Amino acid sequence: MDYSNDFINNETFITKKAIDALPYMVCITNKQGKILYLNKQGNSILKKESIEKVKNAYEFLEEYNVYLEDKKLDKYTFPLYRTLKNGEQIENLILYFKKTNPWQEDKYLSMSTSPLIENQDIIGAIITFYDITKEFTSKLKFKKEREEFLNFSAELKTKCQIIEILRKKEKEHLMHLKDVINNISEGILVFDNKHKLNLCNKSIQKIFHLKAIDFVNSEKFVSKYYLFDEKGKKDSVEKIYKEYVKKMFI
Repeated sequence: MDYSNDFINNETFITKKAIDALPYMVCITNKQGKILYLNKQGNSILKKESIEKVKNAYEFLEEYNVYLEDKKLDKYTFPLYRTLKNGEQIENLILYFKKTNPWQEDKYLSMSTSPLIENQDIIGAIITFYDITKEFTSKLKFKKEREEFLNFSAELKTKCQIIEILRKKEKEHLMHLKDVINNISEGILVFDNKHKLNLCNKSIQKIFHLKAIDFVNSEKFVSKYYLFDEKGKKDSVEKIYKEYVKKMFI
């Protein structure tokens, strides 16, 4: 694309050769946004994107959907307009250029605009576009992964807190249940499915004049007592235990 570069003769502008050597797009416009000069890198980018027809910087908004964060920009919110209208100098504004044609690529560009002033009047602007797609997408990916990790950590922490609350309630419930069992006048022995004694209340300890540890030690308990049925038939505690307690778990 050929743009007029007669203005380069002015000593206040850097030379065309220096501008062309820059590794990013440099675009110089007049007051209306018409492109007066585009450096070598800029021409290369427009050719690659098949948008060499662009003559005015505002036409980038027709070739792409341009977003600042989640807000789609139009002519009046585009950084160039603010610079040409109000003389604002805008530095490194990250914009998302979303393709409108299949042969284009989505890009994240860092855009800077500076006003060109002559006799206190704004006569144009210098625009630079720096492609930060790789760096910015990596940053977004890291941010997303970090948020996912923090969400997972928060979720895990919440689950752990819930489990801890349930354990605490279960413990409180068991303590309450133990108090209830201890206040029952009948003797109670509680076995698990492995035939292991889990609990004996105070009443059974009083009835048999044994301590809780003595019920765990079955030999001591068995050797101290015999059982008699209603007919006076003598049976060992061990036999009764095997017939009635163990049979429950078969």
